[in-house]
Amino acid sequence: MRAPIPDWLGPGLLVVLLSASCGGSGGAGGAAFKGRFSIGVDLPLSGAEASQGRTVLNGVRFAVDEANRGGGVAGYQVAVVDLDDVVGDVHNADKGAENARALVANPEVLGMVGPYNSNVALAQVPITNQAHMAQISPANANECLTKDIPSCRGQASAIRPAGLNTYFRVVSTSDVEGPIVIDYAHDALGLERIAFGSDGELYGRGVADQAARQLAARGGQAVDRRDFDPQARTDYRAWLRQARADGAQAVYFGGTDSTGACLVRAQMKETFPAAAPEIGGGLVTPKCLTDGGDNAVGMLGDTNSADPNQTAQGRAWLTRYRRSFPAAADLGSYTVQAYTATAALLDAIGRAARAAGGALPSRDQVVGQVARTRSFDSPLGRISFDRNGDVVPQVVSLYESRRPTAAEAKVAPSCTPDRSLCWVFRRQLSRG
Repeated sequence: MRAPIPDWLGPGLLVVLLSASCGGSGGAGGAAFKGRFSIGVDLPLSGAEASQGRTVLNGVRFAVDEANRGGGVAGYQVAVVDLDDVVGDVHNADKGAENARALVANPEVLGMVGPYNSNVALAQVPITNQAHMAQISPANANECLTKDIPSCRGQASAIRPAGLNTYFRVVSTSDVEGPIVIDYAHDALGLERIAFGSDGELYGRGVADQAARQLAARGGQAVDRRDFDPQARTDYRAWLRQARADGAQAVYFGGTDSTGACLVRAQMKETFPAAAPEIGGGLVTPKCLTDGGDNAVGMLGDTNSADPNQTAQGRAWLTRYRRSFPAAADLGSYTVQAYTATAALLDAIGRAARAAGGALPSRDQVVGQVARTRSFDSPLGRISFDRNGDVVPQVVSLYESRRPTAAEAKVAPSCTPDRSLCWVFRRQLSRG
């Protein structure tokens, strides 16, 4: 019996999986693989971000396992080459660049999934671009990686030395993520004065800037805007005291748990009422809930994509995923995005192989097919890539940190190990 083909697969990959599953031995239904190729992965797999990075890698491996059980991609077995970009406990752009060079030098690697952090992408994209290798990120949000808008000062073009686009992502950009969440905070929560801080890194600084500008555009006031040293990430109390004295009703912080974003929440207890939220992207992780201490309830965090529990196909994907990865810690806030990025890359490789008469395609041919991705049926819904490599539509999911019901804990993207505190879905926001 042939392994079941997931319903979400787009027509291109579905065709190559079906055609690869007939006859021989070694693939689905005993079919022999006619060869092998690899996809590269770069993520933070150790240190402070290990728990998040590992759940992202789970999504990659699950997509590859499903493809191989279905007969491979165009009859070829898929292998994964995963590399860790952590140095000294946190993600490191130089290490990410080293990993990108290693993947580019490996002739078996036809494309790449990652990285997780935007500043690592900034170091990697010129390398993968020069090699004409497709790269799809499951998490990068900084808008200047893809958009030549005035505030980016030509960065997107500067990191594409080959003169073509090879970088794509399945998540929304910071110039959508920050403003759309601030619109919600302003309109639904009535917040007019918000303190804005960041960890000073590419993602954190960028999303905080975009959010602060949006609040001002809506007639509110950005209070005490400040960027912190990501290596220090310990004491925000003086800034929080000043912000509260200046009338801040809430705090928006751009950063990640590895750079201290959620220590802010713990320290807010000294100066802000419990009902005053910390808001931001990069917060929806188990470590953030722990770092918030006894003040962890009441944060508003977002992921810059759709929540899979909101659609039938997303829920079906979660059911399949949990059969392979049943532990609570196996699912993270960017697992489904990693699966989607991988599935989109494999779909493009399959289409490129069919166009090449069944032969393994070149990296250039893969890039061309990724760029042509339209209405790809994924657990995040139907997605496309625009001419910049950005996903369409742009969706943001908002979560609240709180004590969940049993049903909420079962589907939450991140919880503490005992599941007494989780990120619970609150609202889905979209543009485009």
